[in-house]
Amino acid sequence: LEFFPSEDDFKIYPSGLSNEFDAINGGFATQELIMLGGRRGSGKSIISLNLALNRFLQGNTVAFFTIEMRYKEVYDRVLSIISGVPFLDIFRNQLTDKQKIQMASAKFDNFYKPSEKINKMIKELEVTKDFKNFEKRVKIERPELKDHRLFMIDDESLTLNRIDHYCNMFSSKYPNYNMAVVDYVNIIKHDDQKDWKTQITIADNLKSLSRKYDLTMISPYQIDASGEARFAKGILDAADRSFNFFPPAETDDRELESKISIHTTKMRNGKHMSFDVLMDWSCVKINPATSEVLNERPHNAVKYGMDSGKETSRDLS
Repeated sequence: LEFFPSEDDFKIYPSGLSNEFDAINGGFATQELIMLGGRRGSGKSIISLNLALNRFLQGNTVAFFTIEMRYKEVYDRVLSIISGVPFLDIFRNQLTDKQKIQMASAKFDNFYKPSEKINKMIKELEVTKDFKNFEKRVKIERPELKDHRLFMIDDESLTLNRIDHYCNMFSSKYPNYNMAVVDYVNIIKHDDQKDWKTQITIADNLKSLSRKYDLTMISPYQIDASGEARFAKGILDAADRSFNFFPPAETDDRELESKISIHTTKMRNGKHMSFDVLMDWSCVKINPATSEVLNERPHNAVKYGMDSGKETSRDLS
């Protein structure tokens, strides 16, 4: 063993969740299993997708495995996040010409290598507004994609073996493949998948895959009203870091407030903390730069391994 750690020993990246969290805990490392707890319909998929996209925009290859959401829903959310065009306008196909050009420019900026060919295509589109011809030109002229990729795998029958297969394929082709998001752990197909022992086995296997392929592995899980994991509390045994997040209250006109409260529930090699992050719900986008640490500590119902208010030996504060 060397005296001092090197970059090869421990690769850590900004979380995409909160700058305050990153400043204190360093972000998310490879070979870690990160678990995100939320109630049914609370936005687990949106937060997971933001984390995946954030890692991709740092120049890394990322795989997003979706079981419940269709590919189009994931893709439309990605377009909304990168372009600033409201998600519902994209999803309902109620786009203005200006919004379509805005989306085309954002997709080129984020997924393609800069080129004069792309600049010319966008300028011509601004004049002609001929979107069908534009789509044909992109397929024919095939502008060059960036070297890293954001893969979206839509598989309603996703198994651990399939996740292993895809991770092996991506890691062999893309040396900077370092994150996989599985949305979500409780519905990965397995014999007796709702049995608590099976749920623990699934989480253990996700952790093993993070080690095998040197990945940050992220997977949401369902919590109940008290903040405890549904189906099996033991799924957090395999996690290195876990979080519970709570959706914002609704205003009088049923609009969601922009704030999401997040509590750490397990921190291996880290410090427990609570913080708020701001969400642009129209574009389903997290802004990690606007996070704010809360003074109070997480309440006991959402703390993993709490005993009379004391942390377990595996947690560092």
